Amino acid sequence: MRILIIESDAPCAEALAFTLTNAGYEVEHALTGRQGLQVIADQGPPDGVLVGHPLADQSGLDVCRAIHAESDAGLILVSSCTREETILRAFAAGVDDAVVKPVRVAELTARLGAVLRRRQLKGAGAPCGIVERGPFRLNSNRLEATVTGRLAPVRLTPLEAKLLGLLMLNTNQVMTKARLQELIWGYQNDSSGDLLKTHVRHLRVKLEATPSSPRFIQTINGVGYTFVSPRPAERVELDAPATPGTLLAGVPAAAAPGHLSGLQSEPRSPLPAPA
Repeated sequence: MRILIIESDAPCAEALAFTLTNAGYEVEHALTGRQGLQVIADQGPPDGVLVGHPLADQSGLDVCRAIHAESDAGLILVSSCTREETILRAFAAGVDDAVVKPVRVAELTARLGAVLRRRQLKGAGAPCGIVERGPFRLNSNRLEATVTGRLAPVRLTPLEAKLLGLLMLNTNQVMTKARLQELIWGYQNDSSGDLLKTHVRHLRVKLEATPSSPRFIQTINGVGYTFVSPRPAERVELDAPATPGTLLAGVPAAAAPGHLSGLQSEPRSPLPAPA
């Protein structure tokens, strides 16, 4: 597979290129955002792109937006900025994952592999579907959720849609943090745990009437999260405006509509477990 590294930090780029080459990838390197975009224009989009932030000539976030608008390459931001706001902006720009410098090359290789596997599943036409629980209806193919009482659908990112699908398919069951990290990113560590919290918070802001006191996407302290479905006779009113999201390239998910009842011995996933 072909990987493009867009990174102005030469020592960092050399270390990444060395590691990825040894892992069997075909690696190219561009020192600036302009050079990287030109490589893509001349040679076509690679399978994956690692984008440094900031770059010598522009913001890495701007480069990610440009790449995402024109291709379906797997995108990972490699940022020297540790601010949560930067990471959130990166996901809004279309990245699939983000790491903070100093980079642990083994972790980055694992993240890149997980991103590429998800892209392969999408390209293979993995099944997608609709899940309905309580007042929510998730359409994984369209990356949107509709909420009873709201006129407009809520746009979701691919990771938000996948996370919501996992929780909805396992209604009233506790999904541990470790299991969610494994199903979504293909690995688990402190970094993916922080990302999980961020995406849960985003879902609450977009879907819950009172995000600070969630009614449906609830935390089980020290364990994980659960989607709580109301009793059939309970009237649900959600009139809070939806927070605009960003419509990104889809991540397929398999699901079947209907109401789940009873306990399940194994959590169900809208996507096959990572290899």
